[in-house]
Amino acid sequence: MAVDGSDERRLTLNTLMDIRPAVSPDGKQIAFVSTRTGNYEVFVMNIDGGNVRRVTNSEERDDYPTWHPNGRQLVIVSEQDGEFDLYMIDVSARVEQPINASPR
Repeated sequence: MAVDGSDERRLTLNTLMDIRPAVSPDGKQIAFVSTRTGNYEVFVMNIDGGNVRRVTNSEERDDYPTWHPNGRQLVIVSEQDGEFDLYMIDVSARVEQPINASPR
């Protein structure tokens, strides 16, 4: 929608759980969490709602996407081995790298 609240339009389907939107630094993409696959996964779409693509694919919960200032990576919280840790994801390559790991 516009800053004044006009021109509101739906970007995702109301029958799906699409939550926690985060707009990229350049304003061209939106990262969000969805359960459309049956699990909490991170997706990215164009600002107009087109070109929806999944950037995580795991049995664990992936949540809380936040854009890196470079606009090419996301920081997410992912539950691996029952522990929540931070991961950096290259959006185009879909590669997760741990930022920190909890002592096991």
